[in-house]
Amino acid sequence: MPEAKKLEQQSKEAEEKSEAAMHVHHRWAQATTLIQISIALAAITILTRSKGLEYIAYGVAAGSVAIGVLALRHI
Repeated sequence: MPEAKKLEQQSKEAEEKSEAAMHVHHRWAQATTLIQISIALAAITILTRSKGLEYIAYGVAAGSVAIGVLALRHI
């Protein structure tokens, strides 16, 4: 019985580590997605020469950096 409880505790700890790693992975995925969106917006901005889109692209890129910082700090 004591060995079963020890294994159960190890399993729980491993699951918590896995959840934390997956959270960081999701943050990096969100940051990457926003970078891709900002690149697409930048390309559209160049084609249309729209100042409004330029500022939106900058904003999305800044959001990507912010989420990347959260991922880096494991938040």
